[in-house]
Amino acid sequence: MKDDDRSFDENEWTSDELAELEGLGAERVPPVSLKARTIDGLRGRGLVRSRRSITPRMIVALAAAATIVFVTGAFVGYAAALRRVVPHIAEPVATTSEVVARVDTVATPSRATKQVVWF
Repeated sequence: MKDDDRSFDENEWTSDELAELEGLGAERVPPVSLKARTIDGLRGRGLVRSRRSITPRMIVALAAAATIVFVTGAFVGYAAALRRVVPHIAEPVATTSEVVARVDTVATPSRATKQVVWF
């Protein structure tokens, strides 16, 4: 690992390797033809599929699916709007002070009872 820090030495390369290195382009972007050849090679091996175009049949199927979803939503919304709410029967509400006074009164027991108070 101590050889990682040494600088590039041109004497390490053979004349053929130096010619290949000098033949490389200075640009880092590969040519467009390389991309086309690579994709064609991958497609030939079955690793890449070509893009499918949208056919009229697919457009009709998507439109039909969207229509079904819309109509179903409309029917569900309409059914929810027609649903009747069952009123909840609540306890009577006191509206006057007399009714409130009667609710708070305690009926007197018919026989005498003893009450124990704890301190």
